[in-house]
Amino acid sequence: MSTRPAHTDLPYSHAGDEDQARLEALSEALDPITISVLEALPDTGDAACLELGAGNGTIARWMADHLPSAQVTATELDLRHLEAEGRKNLDFVRHDVTQDQFPEVAFGLIHARWLLHHLPVRERVLPEITKWLAPGGHLVLEEPALFPPCRPPRTSPTAVSPSALSPCSRSASAPTAARPPSTWPAIWPNSA
Repeated sequence: MSTRPAHTDLPYSHAGDEDQARLEALSEALDPITISVLEALPDTGDAACLELGAGNGTIARWMADHLPSAQVTATELDLRHLEAEGRKNLDFVRHDVTQDQFPEVAFGLIHARWLLHHLPVRERVLPEITKWLAPGGHLVLEEPALFPPCRPPRTSPTAVSPSALSPCSRSASAPTAARPPSTWPAIWPNSA
């Protein structure tokens, strides 16, 4: 899709020899949390699924394996670490979320992990992403918690971190998703 050159000039460009190890370490640390969140969602049936910023593809492959009747599209600027490994319901697509589009209401599940915080234009991108979500679909966004080094003693982490997305919540009306009761991140835009 994207005609933009791969992001080889960025700190996490997938171009360095050590990048595969970095992606594997992130997957090892974050996949159990992501999988628990995705497993808690109601069954999506055969709805198309989208993963934005697929990294090394572990979650896209998990989605393809656990949602075998769904077509899974996984995107990344640099596809060198991505292989479907024989999964016929999985496609990896070169895609720049800041420039490229998908059809509106095309996906029953959209997942992005540690993507938006890298984008200076996230306030513009998030409303576009929500347009791709089908009615009744699920948008799952996972971002690192942004805790200040010193915080007032009465401020809980769950009150601080959702505020990092508050500019996005004013500019988009994203649906909320189910999650296990004690799992962080909190449901966006409401943490109730």
